[in-house]
Amino acid sequence: MGKDKTKDNSIMPTIITIVIAIVAVATVLYAYITGAFGNTGSDGFVPTQEHKAEIENNSKELLDRNYETYMLFYQYGLPIGEDNESDDEIYDRTPEDGVYVVNSDKYKTYEDVENLLKDTFAQGTVRRLLEKGQGKGQIYYDKDGKLGMKIANFEKHDYNKNWNNITIEYDEIAEFSVKLIVHLSPEDDDNESVKSTVEGYMVKINDKWVLEDLIY
Repeated sequence: MGKDKTKDNSIMPTIITIVIAIVAVATVLYAYITGAFGNTGSDGFVPTQEHKAEIENNSKELLDRNYETYMLFYQYGLPIGEDNESDDEIYDRTPEDGVYVVNSDKYKTYEDVENLLKDTFAQGTVRRLLEKGQGKGQIYYDKDGKLGMKIANFEKHDYNKNWNNITIEYDEIAEFSVKLIVHLSPEDDDNESVKSTVEGYMVKINDKWVLEDLIY
């Protein structure tokens, strides 16, 4: 046990961060300023007001879930260990496979995470996140019917993008696709960070809008 504990010391800061940072990732503080549409669609397609409203409503919901996904896979992960369990108690029972059982009211099973991704992204992105995580390997697992998290494959990323007060532009509008141009607000009120823009595509597959990429 002592040997395993020493071996896992390199990931202790990450585990501590995850346990301490019990963040309500389900609550995203978006404040959409506006959704600006281009005058013409793609290849001569002219979107109706109904089509524009459909795009706008779906894009906001998908961007909410995109942000939540980023928090799960790149920023905070999910809390592990039992309620009121100390860090030492968690380390002393390090599982042999390195997969800890998650302690979350919202995400209780692997299927819960899988459903979030399937409701948000196209199949290729879903598969990449589930199988490769950040690129180091799978992060979330099914562990005896519960959601498990492999800490060794999770690393908190530095993140300087602020998703409050965003502006969305819609470009290359087609019947089943649209380009999203998302303008992010400065990181602080002093405008020390440059206002940034991220881009991605939203596509309609089997009568359902999903993000083809994004994350960031």
